[in-house]
Amino acid sequence: MRKTIFTILSLASIAAGAYFSFGADEPSYAMTGIWLTFSLFTFSLGWPEIAESISFLGNNIKLREVKTAIDELKQLAEVFSISTLEMMQGGSRWSGLREEEKEKTYHDIEKMLKGLGFSDAEIQKIQSGWHRWVEVDYALAIILPRSSIAHPEVPKPLQEQWHKIYGEIKETIPSLTPQKIRDLFASINCCTPKIEAALKDFEYYVIHKKHRNHLNWERRNDWFRTI
Repeated sequence: MRKTIFTILSLASIAAGAYFSFGADEPSYAMTGIWLTFSLFTFSLGWPEIAESISFLGNNIKLREVKTAIDELKQLAEVFSISTLEMMQGGSRWSGLREEEKEKTYHDIEKMLKGLGFSDAEIQKIQSGWHRWVEVDYALAIILPRSSIAHPEVPKPLQEQWHKIYGEIKETIPSLTPQKIRDLFASINCCTPKIEAALKDFEYYVIHKKHRNHLNWERRNDWFRTI
């Protein structure tokens, strides 16, 4: 029974690897490698007596070597995931992939990591760079809408005070918390309903690592637009 189950899993993994090479709209050879390695692993578990004598390109494949390969593959997946998430959020600030494309890749990587056996804590650590950049975008969208120092929510008589505040905190934007931003606007009595609503979205993301209102997030450049 054990051999049957692991044989089926091994064959299914081979089919999955073939799909990612030839059947998917965009071939993913990284996923192909993952599935083929998993196929070899499941075959070795089901047929250890055969796996001990398998020879590939002159090298004997041992079960313990397959386990080592799986561990190395997980390490590679971790580095790949961290780099991809960082580059997508940190390197595509003003151009590059559309928001929905970045989100799709984010979830595809999360699914891959779970499939490789990463724990929730390990996945959250890998995703931390992504979330840090999203939080920077929230802060920028609230403090510096459309890259204009003249903030639409600050009355003209108070713009000079706001310019001074901005000059003092512009280098610390990546570390600003929602409450700190709230205090900055409150210091000149300009914490308007629009700013408070944006801060609520920011606070929600900091806590839950997902957007409270994804459509509103995509419209962040228009949060304070005046008609």
